[in-house]
Amino acid sequence: MKILNHLKPADHHILSQISDNWPFQFVSEFTRFHKYYFNETVNIIYDEELNAYMPLRILDMKLFAPAQILYAPLRESMELSKEEQLQFLLN
Repeated sequence: MKILNHLKPADHHILSQISDNWPFQFVSEFTRFHKYYFNETVNIIYDEELNAYMPLRILDMKLFAPAQILYAPLRESMELSKEEQLQFLLN
């Protein structure tokens, strides 16, 4: 499992599978919007085994950094099955 971010050029190759046909939480403009307007980090969690992605918002607070899942894990813009989602979250 990898933690990727649209704002990091090194991650662009892996994130290139995500297109405008995906839900807006996955696209790079959403990441930029959250960073510049709310100073929040939106990462994309990538599971190599399932070839699936999941957006995760990190709230940058002083004492701790809670996270919020923004959308269910997807592969090729399609939601994973219940079993695959469980496997994704347990990896």
